[in-house]
Amino acid sequence: MIIMFIYYLRNIFSVLEKKHKIAACFLLFLFLTTMLFEAFSITLFIPISSLILNDNITDNNFINVIFEKFNLSKDFFLFDVKNFLIFLFIFFLIRFLLINLTSWLKLYYSFSLNTFLINKLFKKYLSLSYKDFIKKNSSKYLEYLNFDVGIFFSGFLQLLELFLETLVLTGIIIILLIYNFKITLYSIIFLASLSIIFTLITKKKVITLGNEVRILEQQRYKNYIESFSLIKEIKIFNIKNFFIHKDFKFTSNFYFKDILSKFIRQLPRPFLEFLTLSTFIIFIFIFLNNLEVKKIIELIAVFGFATLRILPSINRILNSIQIIKYSLPASNNIISECNSIVSGSGNDKRLLNLTRIENSIKLKNINIEFDSSKKILNDLNFEFKINKLYGIKGRSGVGKSSLINIICGLSNPDKGEILYDNKDISKINLVSLYNLIGYVPQNTSLLDDTIKNNILFGYSDFSDSEILEVCEKAEIKDLINNSSQKLETIIGEKNNKISGGEAQRIGIARALLRKPNILILDESFNALDDQVTDKILKNLISKKHNKIILIVTHEKKVLDYCDEIIDLNESRK
Repeated sequence: MIIMFIYYLRNIFSVLEKKHKIAACFLLFLFLTTMLFEAFSITLFIPISSLILNDNITDNNFINVIFEKFNLSKDFFLFDVKNFLIFLFIFFLIRFLLINLTSWLKLYYSFSLNTFLINKLFKKYLSLSYKDFIKKNSSKYLEYLNFDVGIFFSGFLQLLELFLETLVLTGIIIILLIYNFKITLYSIIFLASLSIIFTLITKKKVITLGNEVRILEQQRYKNYIESFSLIKEIKIFNIKNFFIHKDFKFTSNFYFKDILSKFIRQLPRPFLEFLTLSTFIIFIFIFLNNLEVKKIIELIAVFGFATLRILPSINRILNSIQIIKYSLPASNNIISECNSIVSGSGNDKRLLNLTRIENSIKLKNINIEFDSSKKILNDLNFEFKINKLYGIKGRSGVGKSSLINIICGLSNPDKGEILYDNKDISKINLVSLYNLIGYVPQNTSLLDDTIKNNILFGYSDFSDSEILEVCEKAEIKDLINNSSQKLETIIGEKNNKISGGEAQRIGIARALLRKPNILILDESFNALDDQVTDKILKNLISKKHNKIILIVTHEKKVLDYCDEIIDLNESRK
């Protein structure tokens, strides 16, 4: 088990930055200081009991050993009750402040680590190449960010708790061993044996339950995402009971296993509370022979106070061990995700930076295939020249979206070259390429925010007049003018406060705002009427100077505006 915790701690430290490691060292110092205060507080009950019994403290061998070891003077507080009480007050006040400071810093450190990990993972996922990103279901990413990080955070917090309480318990045990070796040793052996047996019995079950709960939570998230995304279809096909039944199945199993895990984790607490107290009492009575009454009272006082401090520590240690084991599957996922290599961010400063396409984009012998037996595009050759508007057509599944993805640098062809002004895309910093592209996808996705923020889409260096200018080109100005909120009009979740055509036009305005060198419209007119489509296309043609415009469409009225047309059906022959 110790090896498991060392391995777990090493893996955690592998994902931390230098500042987190320095903070961990400072916490360790506070833990050690807290341990010394807790251990010393036990020794104070010996002079207290001696004072109560009017005993001579200097005759106590334990007190003499402690004061000789630490070179302390007994004159200040051992022979003056008032001074001793003042010392007690100051000591326990410092102990109170230290314990609370340590507790706060421990929680704050865990919180800051939790925030760091979520941000690190989110940044990693957004930096993945498009091809790598779509390998996983989005519910998997949500599971990592929403569920696994929370469990990891809980496990790490308990690891800190385990470390602190182990130090405190160790310090108290050392003091008790010095005070009375036999009683302490026999008690430790007895209690440790029972704790190890209990841990071995529950270890596998707790880890298994932790893994099952994590999987069930992922299934719940996936079901919720699918249900809310397919709400129209669920209503029309009248299949809400199908999704409700799935939710009941996942949720009931999730909470049953979660409750079972929590029940197993809290099992040792009441048992060990009784057992620890009983053990000390039994062994004190075993060794009572030939002891004076004063010594018996002193033993009971010291071990009684020690028991009151040891019991919570043992409970917290056992609880921490169970929670850490429960969190292991999720923690291993998070550590693995943080340590995995991020690919495809494209922001490599060693590569060429594009500032503008001056001449053309060339496709040379482009091949795209799902597998070796199914080719989508076969030896496609074409040149998109500046100042021209191109139409791309083809039946469903022919590879139109795949072609757009490789032109944008979102994925790579299985064979062939893509040249921007005769520069191979593999030698180009993709972020500089993205800065030249305006893109409107087949299904326009908007934020549940204002029209203005949807057009800005994260950029802040554009004025309202610039936003209104592209709104006019995208024929969306009427929507703005007819709304009392103008650009501050809220669109709603999944565009539910505007029409599909209005959503497409906001998407077009967004793509035009940055004055792109390459404009790509993927089936971006299918929700618009002919009159609006004609106006937008005329606006685009009037501004196509220094641009390459690609329109994916099957509509003849749109293709009629194009300078050249690529028929992808021909590329598969």
